[in-house]
Amino acid sequence: MISFGINLRHIISYTQESRNLNNIRILSKFGIRLFDIYGEPLPVSDVNRESVTALKRQDINTQRYILSHLQG
Repeated sequence: MISFGINLRHIISYTQESRNLNNIRILSKFGIRLFDIYGEPLPVSDVNRESVTALKRQDINTQRYILSHLQG
């Protein structure tokens, strides 16, 4: 298991504020929602918890790919 020492909260917050399409695409591939049905950002703490859970379900190579391609 790789360390999630990167600040996922910061990346999530950045992605929600900037609506960074690259990050949104990567996260949505793994079922991680950043916005509600009205386009409003979901709470960062909820998204962070969901992100960590989704990342832990992936194999090590997929984890590295995701973390290396997220911008923020």
